Amino acid sequence: GRMSGQDLISFHEDPEDHHRRSSTYILSLYDSDNRDHHELRGDRRASLLDFDPIFPSIEQKPETSSELKAKAMQEIIDTEKSYVAALHVLQEVFLIPLRNRINTKNQIISEEEVKAIFPFVDVIISLNETFLQALQDTLSREGSIGDVFMQHKDYFKVYLDYGNMYNKSIETVMKLRKKNSNFDTFLEECRKNTKTQRLQLPDYLIQPIQRIPRYELLLQNLLKHTSPTDVDYDRVNFALIKMKEISANINARTGEIGNFASVVDVLERIVPKLDDLALPHRKKLLEGRMFFKTSENLTFKKRYGFLFNDLLLITKHLVVERKFWIRFHVGLSRIRVVDVKPSRSREFQLEIKLKLI
Repeated sequence: GRMSGQDLISFHEDPEDHHRRSSTYILSLYDSDNRDHHELRGDRRASLLDFDPIFPSIEQKPETSSELKAKAMQEIIDTEKSYVAALHVLQEVFLIPLRNRINTKNQIISEEEVKAIFPFVDVIISLNETFLQALQDTLSREGSIGDVFMQHKDYFKVYLDYGNMYNKSIETVMKLRKKNSNFDTFLEECRKNTKTQRLQLPDYLIQPIQRIPRYELLLQNLLKHTSPTDVDYDRVNFALIKMKEISANINARTGEIGNFASVVDVLERIVPKLDDLALPHRKKLLEGRMFFKTSENLTFKKRYGFLFNDLLLITKHLVVERKFWIRFHVGLSRIRVVDVKPSRSREFQLEIKLKLI
């Protein structure tokens, strides 16, 4: 149905969330089209979009520097294993079936479209399989992980080529889903495949873009736990510098890839689809659980919100389907923060015009 006029939505802390830490926040939003400034103020416990509870840390015996370094090296290998496994899913569940059907009566998309969606995927898989094996061999003989990165640094330049093609890849997927029902059905079948764990194709295509920045963080952590007098310190530092260079080049070439990908990710998780959600200027800022009531219905409702730079999307989480059913969406230009009367420290209201779906 539709609701005309203005409505008040009050955001409250979860009555059961007494363990949550409290801190003040200021959230500033900028509209990419007109640069209007929207500012929401409130308490962290009553924030517009809520996050997972923060539990107090359990006291543990401090780890030695060598233990911390060993843990940092193991994390690099463990995350690489997970990454390579995800690449194999991309190849085996999505790429190979589509490629094998080219020029057959069961063809779903053309050879050109397959190449556009999966640029350099085979090359990246071969590279990272070799890289993972080298990391494991190095750890087993207590060698330098920094050396392994330096030995493969030139091969990582394929990620620059992948980054150049990424926008076209995602755009091709979106266009084909609209005009090619067989492709849309194929992707839905892939999502139900146990190997994908109900993840979508864009969830796998974004992973090479995210991997180089992740190497930065992993190497920074390793460097932090490596003594400057350690023979491995300079090697890790050089590897970190090289990963930063590659990451900077990817960012320079791909522009707003991360923002665009985050919006596409939301698009894949919501129902019904909003065809105009993935716009060039739109950026996802936050997402999380929220609690609200309207002026017509004073009962608290649990919802899940997606906050963009120009739009607030409020949904109901369908846990089993791992989807989010849209309840309503509203442009930030139609939202006004108002005082709560009587005032309570952990509550604020948004006065908005709602259009329910």
